[in-house]
Amino acid sequence: MINTLVRCPGMYCGRNLLPTGNWSQCEACPRGFRSNESSACVPCEDFPMFYDWLYLGFMALLALVLHWFCIDMVAMRRNITKEVVALHLSALVEIVGASLITLQLTEPIGSFNITSCKARRLSDWYTLLHNPSPDYEKTLHCTQEAVYPLYTMVFIFYALGIVLMLLIRPLIAKKFLPKQGKFSIYAALYFFPILAMLHAIGGGLIFDEITGNKFDIGHKKRSGNTWPLASAWIWSNSSGYSQGAKCSPSDAYLGSIAGIILHSYCSIHRSQQTSRRINNKYLECKSL
Repeated sequence: MINTLVRCPGMYCGRNLLPTGNWSQCEACPRGFRSNESSACVPCEDFPMFYDWLYLGFMALLALVLHWFCIDMVAMRRNITKEVVALHLSALVEIVGASLITLQLTEPIGSFNITSCKARRLSDWYTLLHNPSPDYEKTLHCTQEAVYPLYTMVFIFYALGIVLMLLIRPLIAKKFLPKQGKFSIYAALYFFPILAMLHAIGGGLIFDEITGNKFDIGHKKRSGNTWPLASAWIWSNSSGYSQGAKCSPSDAYLGSIAGIILHSYCSIHRSQQTSRRINNKYLECKSL
C-alpha cells in the first residue's frame, strides 16, 4: 500500500483506492473498471457506440444464421414448409430471448442500456498477452476485460442461447419434425462452442474489421482492400448456382464471414511482409 498514486508498468495494470485512502499494489482492475493514464482503476461509464452495437448484433446474427442453416440442412426439404418455418421461428425466439436477457443482466441490471469501456486499441481485446515483467524478474498478471462488457456479454449470450434452445426447441421439433428436428439441436451443441472459441480468439480482429480498421495497431492504416470479400461472395454464390439454384441467404452470409476472416489474415500478413522488407533494407544499408 502506498499513499501517493504512482504509475504502474504496462498498459493495463492499475491501483485500487482502498477504504483507508491508500492505493493498492499494481494489479488487475476489477470487472467493470479500467486503468486510466495515471494507473488508477476507474469505473467504466461510457456508452456503447454504433460500432459496439454493430459488433454485438453481428455475433447474434451469426448464431441465428447458423441455426437456420443447420435447420435447412437436417430438414432436407426442397420447399419451405410450415414445419421448417416453425423451427426457424423457434430459433428466432431463442436468439431474441437470449439477447434481451443478456441486456437485462448487464450493468445497469434491469435496463436495456449498458455502460462500457471504449475499445481504444486492438490489444484491449487481448490483455492476456500484455502482462508486464518489470526488470524481467516477476510478471504482473493484469489480465482484465478492458473492453467491458463486449467480451463477456457474448459468452453470456451463447450460454443463454443454449439454455433456451434446450427448453424450447425439443417441444417444437417433437411436434413438427420428430425425426430430423432433433439433429438441429445436436448441430447447435457443436457450433456454439466453435462460436465461443471464435469470439475468444478473433473477437478483436472481427471488431477491427467492423469498425473499418480504426484501431492504432502500430502501423499505417490499411487501405480498403475488398478482394477477399469479393472472392468470398463469388465462392458463396457459385456454390449455389452450381446446383441450378440461387444461393441461400445463409450461404451468402457465411461467405461474407469467411471474407472478413480472410481479410484479417491478409492484412496481418501484409504488415508482416512490410516489416520483413524494412529489416532487409536495413541490413543492406548496414552492409554498405
